[in-house]
Amino acid sequence: MVYHYFGDKKGLYRAVFLYQWSELKEWFDRALKKRMEESGTAPIDSRQLMKEALGTFFDFMASHQNFVRLMMWEGLEGGEVSRSLWTDVRGPIYVQIEFLVKQAQREGLIDKNVDPAHLIVSFLGVISFYFAYAPTLIDILHKDPFDSEALAERKGQVLRLLESLFI
Repeated sequence: MVYHYFGDKKGLYRAVFLYQWSELKEWFDRALKKRMEESGTAPIDSRQLMKEALGTFFDFMASHQNFVRLMMWEGLEGGEVSRSLWTDVRGPIYVQIEFLVKQAQREGLIDKNVDPAHLIVSFLGVISFYFAYAPTLIDILHKDPFDSEALAERKGQVLRLLESLFI
């Protein structure tokens, strides 16, 4: 049936990858829509939107731990499938986050010399590393990294790291 629906195993792999990235995009869209609805006609706080976006990515990774493995595998395999999804899914997510960083820079909240692309990659790493290597972090954290308390602590630390970037 794989060949009937997906053409081959690579087609199935691409479909799984597309599904995961599409779901992440839905999470971002819902979070931003909720924030806009809550703000009504008041100006939207760039600092809060960036924290919301980062928190959303963290929460997604916490509840989709196989996504980390999928991203790592894709990177090790050269990223062909991931790059093929840029226009449809990955690019729009990136553009949303890049806009938030640039808006914060225009507002003087983040140093203009910080390259948005590198900042985004850095936070992808900060979050993804935790989930990719969580089973090996028990010796550092002295607790189960997937425990709800440990996850809340890590998310708080990631958001504090973002907060420290604001001028």
